Amino acid sequence: DYAGQQVEISISYVQDFAASGLGAFLDDVEVSEDGTVTDQTSFEGDLDGFTAGPPPPGSEAGTQMSWKQSGSLGYAAGPGVATEDTLAWGFGFEGITNARSRKAVMGDAMRYLGVLTTPPDDTEPPSTEITRGPRRITHKSKAKFKFTSNDPDATFECKLDRRRGTSCDSPQVYRNLRPGRHRFLVRATDEAGNTDQTPARYNWRYVPRRR
Repeated sequence: DYAGQQVEISISYVQDFAASGLGAFLDDVEVSEDGTVTDQTSFEGDLDGFTAGPPPPGSEAGTQMSWKQSGSLGYAAGPGVATEDTLAWGFGFEGITNARSRKAVMGDAMRYLGVLTTPPDDTEPPSTEITRGPRRITHKSKAKFKFTSNDPDATFECKLDRRRGTSCDSPQVYRNLRPGRHRFLVRATDEAGNTDQTPARYNWRYVPRRR
């Protein structure tokens, strides 16, 4: 139900072997009216009021009948087996899409086999933590964030809602925000170029005071 009207959203997806039986994954949903975003959610904290009715007639048995939030995607990890002079992985290099990660895996393998003696590159990304933000529901159009990293020499990139990410420092302040839900993300990058792949996130809502 939206603005007094019934709105139906249909979602289709192509299933692959990795997500078999897990259904469709949703993130960053927006509701727009006349080209203006009036509400949005990333499903980070809860389901934000979204519900689902029964499956349409003719659906296969076992069709998911409601939204479900889970902290696990259900992916299985491939094990590795090592002997004194061999290594066998439960995955192929085609599954490692990042060049830096492929280099790290190959380097570790060659060091294990004694072919390479140089120390490994720094491939461990820093972590990012938001230490202060606005109230989850606030009447202020200004938002101030403080954040930190376990790497004291790390630099930061901040992103507000749909805007492009930009370099930033703590504290980061945003002013004249529009009413509604907002999301702030920040991630750290160390001197070796490793970037936190799980940015710290903060969701809140600005509700102007009634006059």
